[in-house]
Amino acid sequence: VTGVQTCALPISITLLGIALSYYLTSLEPYIYRFTFFFLVVTTLGVFLNFIIGKFPWEGLEFETAFGVATTTREWWTQHGGRRLPGFTRASFDAAMIIGISFAYIINRLSKTRALLFGIICLVAVYLTTSKGMVIALILVLVWYLAPLGRLRITIGRILIISLLLILIALPLFSCITSSSFRDFAELPSILFSFVDRIVNTWPRSCLLLSEPYNWLLGNGVGSIGVPLQYN
Repeated sequence: VTGVQTCALPISITLLGIALSYYLTSLEPYIYRFTFFFLVVTTLGVFLNFIIGKFPWEGLEFETAFGVATTTREWWTQHGGRRLPGFTRASFDAAMIIGISFAYIINRLSKTRALLFGIICLVAVYLTTSKGMVIALILVLVWYLAPLGRLRITIGRILIISLLLILIALPLFSCITSSSFRDFAELPSILFSFVDRIVNTWPRSCLLLSEPYNWLLGNGVGSIGVPLQYN
């Protein structure tokens, strides 16, 4: 039952978003204001978390009907650096809110303001140690700051195709090669989680396809992550 609930929740939210999309277009001015508000508050929270230090509510646990829950998840990098969540529950939540919110409001900003806001958001996301969102913000800025016309369209197409190829090639490459953490010892510590995916996550994910019954029972690539716990 728990597995069904875990999968049903994101599907329900997606379907609800599709159903409401037509009506949300008429509320765009309000959505923009709310998005800008969330961007400012989340970014400010990360900076305050960096300046002040650990918030009083970080790591606190409380009982719910579904078990023990935490107010804010405490994470550290390999060398003890904190992954700052700001006012959110986890560092990746803060990075996601900042990245998506900035991408939404950027079209209403001049190039000068977009560059200024982009730099501030990049610093905040860097403090969350979310590497993927840092790269995403840089790509959004590169695309938006490019001159209008064919050049921007060309850059957009190149970015989309390149990202698609990289997303396919990296997991496949890690599955057909044998790597260890020693091979990446010279990389900065902030890339440790990415190296962990190359060394552990993706090769183990490929092993899900090594058993013939996985193809039949659906316990293949779709089981990577949380669903695998309930199979």
